[in-house]
Amino acid sequence: MLLAEAIAEKEYIKESIRDLQNYITALSIEGDQDSISKYIEELDELYKRYQKFSISIGRTKNSTVIKLNDTELNLSDAYIIYESMEYKLSVYKSILDKSFECESVYPKVLLTELEKARLDAKTIRTEIDYALWNVETS
Repeated sequence: MLLAEAIAEKEYIKESIRDLQNYITALSIEGDQDSISKYIEELDELYKRYQKFSISIGRTKNSTVIKLNDTELNLSDAYIIYESMEYKLSVYKSILDKSFECESVYPKVLLTELEKARLDAKTIRTEIDYALWNVETS
């Protein structure tokens, strides 16, 4: 199974767990103990599948290496770098938004940095996406 497919399956299982949680909660309000036991067993099976996918995905991310510029990173590190880049982008955007609101002159250097950060984030996201669709999970 491709890593992207495994991640999608894990998310589907997570949604199923949430749905079942809501259903069991409704049954507990009604006091239907017999049905609750049956659904608790089903919930436990879903948790086992979720855990299995989580471990497989984590191992694959740690063992998959991508190359960014001249640096090799495992996929887990690439995700962390991508998240920090996204945070940097949001900070720059926030500063620019405030500058526009106050009708002040915004620093051109900020626009340059914003574009560099946007390009860096897009580059790493492209490499991550490529790896997701080209790597098999263990």
